[in-house]
Amino acid sequence: MRLSRRWHEIDWAQRPAFADKLFTDIRMRAFANRQTFLEAAEHLSPAAWAKGRDWLRHRLQTEDDVPWLTLSKALNEIDGLRAQTEPGDGERLRQIAEIECWVMERQQELARASAA
Repeated sequence: MRLSRRWHEIDWAQRPAFADKLFTDIRMRAFANRQTFLEAAEHLSPAAWAKGRDWLRHRLQTEDDVPWLTLSKALNEIDGLRAQTEPGDGERLRQIAEIECWVMERQQELARASAA
């Protein structure tokens, strides 16, 4: 608990080394590295950054039967929401389209990152 609290108090630039050195539980270390990847990836080593990228890519793009919402599952749910919406409910259709656009932008970002 004390280490976790300290990790939250220090600057992002110090967190990767802190986690590697002081978190003995590999689950805590992995969580700390993922959090750093999502919040301040510029402070990770190239290897840690690549590992974070691969984790996120798998998390969002896997076609495996997983309990979380992937991008493809999100698009399927959007199709279901659209099908259940009354044609005259323009505001709801607008919101669904906005969410769909956001999800598709995430897919495009991942595709661009994969190509780079």
